[in-house]
Amino acid sequence: MPARANNSDEHADTTPGQYEVVLQMFKYEGYAKDPAGNFTKSKLVEASNKVSYTVG
Repeated sequence: MPARANNSDEHADTTPGQYEVVLQMFKYEGYAKDPAGNFTKSKLVEASNKVSYTVG
C-alpha cells in the first residue's frame, strides 16, 4: 500500500489472522541493476517499528 499524507489506514480485508505492518523506505545506493532490471545494491529498509494486530 502506498504511504502518502494519510496518518491512518483501514484494513478492509476481514480474513481472520495475525497481521504485521511496518513503514519502509527505499535506500538508494547506486544505479547497479541485474539482468532482470532489479537494483542490486539499493533496497527497501524498515523506517518504523513493526505493528502487529489480529483480525477475527
